[in-house]
Amino acid sequence: MREPVFQVRDLGLRSVQPLLSLRDFVAGCLRLRLPPRQRVVTGAVQRREHAGQRQVLKPLDVFLFAGVLVPGSNQVCRRSLLAGALLVVLLAQVILASRLGCRHEAPLNLVRHGRITTRARYSAGMLAGPRLRQVALVVTDCETTARQLQETYGWPEPFHDPGVDRFGLTNAVFAAGDTFVEVVSPVRPGTTAGRYLERRGGDSGYMAIFQMPDIAQARRRVADAGIRVVWTADLADIAGTHLHPKDVPGAIVSLDWADPPQSWRWAGPQWTGRAPSHPAGGVYGLTVEAFEPAGTAARWAQVLGLTVTHDGSMATIQLENAGQQLRFVPATSGHGEGITEVRLTTERPVPTVRIAGVQFVSAASTSGGEQA
Repeated sequence: MREPVFQVRDLGLRSVQPLLSLRDFVAGCLRLRLPPRQRVVTGAVQRREHAGQRQVLKPLDVFLFAGVLVPGSNQVCRRSLLAGALLVVLLAQVILASRLGCRHEAPLNLVRHGRITTRARYSAGMLAGPRLRQVALVVTDCETTARQLQETYGWPEPFHDPGVDRFGLTNAVFAAGDTFVEVVSPVRPGTTAGRYLERRGGDSGYMAIFQMPDIAQARRRVADAGIRVVWTADLADIAGTHLHPKDVPGAIVSLDWADPPQSWRWAGPQWTGRAPSHPAGGVYGLTVEAFEPAGTAARWAQVLGLTVTHDGSMATIQLENAGQQLRFVPATSGHGEGITEVRLTTERPVPTVRIAGVQFVSAASTSGGEQA
């Protein structure tokens, strides 16, 4: 039996082709994500299957057309009929969700980080531009450093990823808002992290992981620039690309992608395929010490598809859509390159503290989420 097709009239704002099926209408009402094998496209409600550009139907799209949906015709439907249909749909939600193979989509986080809300970072459920999503520290004692961070910021228990064992590491990943701070320690000799500790002469900032709106485009930029890639991962809901530190100096840089964009598999099951409820705040900036700040900043900007500004010996990259900033300053004599400062917004004021060789600078969020 064929599903009835909803015909949609031109509302004077935009035209929508009659391609919205009953199944998609139901999924939209319930904020359910359609399985990747399905494809539904309309003029105003579309779902792209290109990696990093997937868009799901939202309830608002259904209500915008509340007076114009009728199976198999162009006649205007009475709102009372739609209300009744919605009631039936809600009562059948559990059954339909299991039969359609859908999963709930986490609501957008509306808390502001800096001056940018999640509505600015995400446009119609899609990432609006590069975003610093995770920062990693490399330390000799993972447990001690993790405890210091947790006591300072009151973060919940971290996720310990068994997958980092392949790199000879142990780790702890903390959620800071909907960004993440990771602590890694080498557990066997000859690791990249161990060599990084030696170059820095002790604990240090180690890695910056950026979430990209289009991982294929980002990887093309990397290839076109002749930058070597040391590791990649491509899963259904996340992808990662670690760049060679000799080609992109200052720290280990990774270009990643997630679907849905609010999710983050690297932070554990709670963040896989969704974004759980979480406090306000998050990482809004880094300072990187480099032997050649201007050249290092230019390289980072090249792989991120952004531009650099200069102020004396400091170079800066603005991640406008994310409300984040990267600063590049001359390396301290006697130390190698590395991340030396992490800037955070927090729900409560937290004094500046130095942990694992990194200065953590916190700015409390106001009730609206802006920095105080």
